[in-house]
Amino acid sequence: MNWSLPTLIRTDAIAGIAAGLVLYFGREFWSPLSGLSVAWFARLGIVGLCYGMFAGSIILLGAYRPIPVRTLIIANSLYALFCLGLLINKASDLSMLGVVHLLAEVLFVGGLAFLEARSAKGLRSLTIHP
Repeated sequence: MNWSLPTLIRTDAIAGIAAGLVLYFGREFWSPLSGLSVAWFARLGIVGLCYGMFAGSIILLGAYRPIPVRTLIIANSLYALFCLGLLINKASDLSMLGVVHLLAEVLFVGGLAFLEARSAKGLRSLTIHP
């Protein structure tokens, strides 16, 4: 299935904002269940909100241009790597729910970055002409 770049970025925006809200405002609830501290949930929630709002701004402004789209792809890739590092670093403290949560973040956000990069590669408007 080939999803269009706008569909992928819309998915990115909705998922980032929704996950960010759940993680940030539910940090007191999720922290004891997962093994991550309340502070970590707050950080993850804020990051999710930030990249979700950035993806949303690309949609609202119709800014499907090289710099904003590549910035989003790089941000998603770095966030997926960060979550993988957090998973590895905190593995001994995490419950099964914590492991599943961080693994889902890695796979979902990393997968979005991959699909967005693949979709953006084929667009002529995303190539920089000298």
